[in-house]
Amino acid sequence: MPIDRSWPGYNKGTEPDDGFEWIWQEAIPADLPGRDPPVVYIPFGYEKKVLPKGWKKTPENKALDLDIVFEKDVEFVMRDGVKLYADIYRPADTADRKIPIIMPYSPYGKGGGGANLMDVVPYRVGVPKSRQSGLEKFEGPDPNEWCRRGYAILDPNARGSFDSEGNLHYFGRKEGEDCHDLIEAAARFDWCNGSVGMAGNSWLGIAQYWAAMQQPPSLKAIAPWEGFSDMYREQSRRGGIPWSPFLRWVLMGIPGRGLQEDAASIGESREYWDPYWESKRVDFSKIKIPSYVLASYSSMLHTMGSVRAFREINCSDKWLRFHPHQEWYEDYLHSSVDDLDRFFERYLKGEQNGWESTPKVRVSMYRYGQTYPVYDQVEEDYPIPRTQYTKLYLTAAKTMHISPSSTEAVHSYDSTTKGMVTYDFVFPERTTLAGYSKLRFFVSCKEHNDLDIYVMLRKLSADGELMEQSNVPLHELPSHITSVKDVANVNPTKYLGPTGMLRASHRAMDPEKSTEYLPFHPHLKPDYVNPGDVVPLDLGIWPMGIVFEKGEGLRLQISGKTMVLPEWDNPHVAHAEPKFNKGFHNVHLGGEYAESYLLVPKL
Repeated sequence: MPIDRSWPGYNKGTEPDDGFEWIWQEAIPADLPGRDPPVVYIPFGYEKKVLPKGWKKTPENKALDLDIVFEKDVEFVMRDGVKLYADIYRPADTADRKIPIIMPYSPYGKGGGGANLMDVVPYRVGVPKSRQSGLEKFEGPDPNEWCRRGYAILDPNARGSFDSEGNLHYFGRKEGEDCHDLIEAAARFDWCNGSVGMAGNSWLGIAQYWAAMQQPPSLKAIAPWEGFSDMYREQSRRGGIPWSPFLRWVLMGIPGRGLQEDAASIGESREYWDPYWESKRVDFSKIKIPSYVLASYSSMLHTMGSVRAFREINCSDKWLRFHPHQEWYEDYLHSSVDDLDRFFERYLKGEQNGWESTPKVRVSMYRYGQTYPVYDQVEEDYPIPRTQYTKLYLTAAKTMHISPSSTEAVHSYDSTTKGMVTYDFVFPERTTLAGYSKLRFFVSCKEHNDLDIYVMLRKLSADGELMEQSNVPLHELPSHITSVKDVANVNPTKYLGPTGMLRASHRAMDPEKSTEYLPFHPHLKPDYVNPGDVVPLDLGIWPMGIVFEKGEGLRLQISGKTMVLPEWDNPHVAHAEPKFNKGFHNVHLGGEYAESYLLVPKL
């Protein structure tokens, strides 16, 4: 599938006039030899057939549980004339009942084609191919599973991906408009009951925000199972610090025939908040339909967006569930699929099944090591209202204490290496920390006028050893893996702890939008640090849910380098933060800097 500039769909369609300059790049052909990740391209062309019960896409995949009517590359014309192409799956026997549609929207391919990143992470995160039909879009619902439950799946290739026309947009209004047009066209099929829902994870979750903001009348419910909501603060420039390797690698997995928004280059070149970044921040006040939001602590992308979605969606019929697994594992967990089916039964099929009595908030809590997490603990709201925000003060002895220390100290680390400074606290009784944390501290650097600072919270055993959490239940992993220590050291399969990061010149806060536990940085202009000057920083740490037994501990780690595990063992997504820092970072505490503390959410 090479780039063909004479193709009628090349660079076709109007682009939004949002008052800023777009940067475009040509898509990478699907048939590029040796491309990483590998992409399966299914030749273009309409066809309609019945996939019979027992049919298997590959010998490894699950056989179909029923006859499914399959239509390939169905054409949909958008409001600007661009043609998008979708596959449709529906049960062959509906007992003459009209059925609702579930639409997973993304540019990752359809019909089992595209780039399935589950195949490149260790152990397929505990989801064997035998659990899936192979017809599912990456991170999307399995047509076999959902047709069996009485739904149709509408699976489009997004604008600018594969054989769909136009330019690929990295989220935003244009993607929402395309979803609106697809939904309203599909709802008119004579076999559809007029109700459409959306489901899926990551890109497929984020797209739901933008679709629901457009308020298509036939979109009756959404299930964004993890997705960031602010591209600046949650992906491209978290804390004002640029990070583009993951973005570049993701875009390599999206072939097309035209142009793609070069989100990685844009992120590197636009350091401060501007109209471009505003166009990539979801306005949840415009979402007014029932929503089932999923969240996890282990995601390095989606945790904040999921919580913000639940808090700000403008509808009382909304639910949040924090699960304890890797997101793809949870997507295909039978109990989770059953739960989602109850939600869609209520709002897409109109069945009075008692879904409304489902607790609004359910949270899981990690226990680390061999012990399985606390699962689906019921709470009233999130953040949890009974939280007691507690200050743990940093001390000269590199510990944390419940009262401030008068002893002055300066602790330093080399910001250009993996050097760090740590502070430990031992819990005198069983304690649960659940929610946001914040680090308030004072820093200086003699060699530079700015500092990129990374923070991580780690759990310590009663013996003072660093602990780890598997994102996949150990019984789902190969038999040679007998403990968490054996699990591959990549973020999808292993969680170390919650993180935060901040560039010191971005330390300004908006007092109206900041809270006791969550600083809000507007990122409007630089406020550099004179070399040697000591400045206060309020650094927000993403939510956690961790149980500490008596005698176990919490370690605060501060460094000039990221401490998170890579997404997977691949040079394109290995840690590649810019070589920005210089010299030693100094942490000042005690005396006039006694208000140096870690604020933790104690239940």
